[in-house]
Amino acid sequence: MEETIQRLPDKYATKVGERGLMISGGEKQRMAVARLLLKNSPILFFDEATSALDVYTETELMRNINEVLLGGGKTSVFIAHRLRTISDAGTLSPPSSDREKQG
Repeated sequence: MEETIQRLPDKYATKVGERGLMISGGEKQRMAVARLLLKNSPILFFDEATSALDVYTETELMRNINEVLLGGGKTSVFIAHRLRTISDAGTLSPPSSDREKQG
């Protein structure tokens, strides 16, 4: 993430979004995950946190996330369609078939 920030025109002070610099969906996701991890909350929610990333970037990001989570005493909830995103999870809770029928 540091490399991406250093390439921005005003580094950490660069405004991004509608009235600022436009960044890719993958960069937005990586920045959102970085902000979440820096917040150091005891419970972390990741909702499709890697959906806009290529396989290589997703693998690297998940490795970094897992390093932070392992041994950190944190609870994390991942919502993902890609199985590789949640392959290291301690517990998997797929939607029940009853719920799918109701939806």
